[in-house]
Amino acid sequence: MAETVSPAAYLLALGAKAVSLLHLGQFGDVLRIVRTGRETAEKNELEPWIFVFREAWLRSLCFDFEGVRQLGTMNTRSDPDRHAVQPGTIALVAAGHAELYQENYAAASRCFAKVLDSSATPKFFLHWHWRIQAHLGLTAALAGSGDVAQARLEAARCLESAQSTADPNLQALALEMSARVAFADHDLSGSQQSIQNALAILEKFDVPVAAWRVHAAAWELCPNRTEGECHRAVARDTILRIASSFDPEEPLRASLLSAAPVRPLFGSGR
Repeated sequence: MAETVSPAAYLLALGAKAVSLLHLGQFGDVLRIVRTGRETAEKNELEPWIFVFREAWLRSLCFDFEGVRQLGTMNTRSDPDRHAVQPGTIALVAAGHAELYQENYAAASRCFAKVLDSSATPKFFLHWHWRIQAHLGLTAALAGSGDVAQARLEAARCLESAQSTADPNLQALALEMSARVAFADHDLSGSQQSIQNALAILEKFDVPVAAWRVHAAAWELCPNRTEGECHRAVARDTILRIASSFDPEEPLRASLLSAAPVRPLFGSGR
């Protein structure tokens, strides 16, 4: 970033920095970069599309699904068809999760299936990341609907896809989902093995965005209550560390802490 005099190159580097900070759980810094980047792009008469993508990604991680939807419908002046695919895909994944948390499993499955359909959602930069996210969502929807046999098949596909990448976030999340589905299928040993494999990834990599989910699953699925409460404490501390990167009055902070998957960490039971 410091070595270029090109506004376009600077903005691309700034967008790349935002992705790194997303994975590190520095959400507040990402939001500040997004806002600064969009202002800088507009001053230099450049399209701010890269920051629209990053903001949509950030809002999806904070469970602000309506905010993601609004960004997914934004128009760009240049090459709108190409630039609309990525935020539109993120919006579809977010819509699927919104339906999932309301237990509308059929509607959720349709959203995720559309992302996985290459004829409906063409390739774009980092398309594989969002397709694995759709795999995760579809697996959860199948399990929630009671179709555990199909959920196990989808979980296996999801894990295979995640392990074909070098991304520890996706690998840990795929193992967490495998653990939940195995547990739903009364395969307790398989569930615990998947959790242990996910925890092993967290020992090697600082991936707080995946870590709080893995520890939350370990708390929910652990047969030992004392050990489970230790995982709950780690999950709670991790999500609080992520939330603390925001300014205290930032709405995305409240969205994150009040989300359906987060609330049980601060409740009275599993």
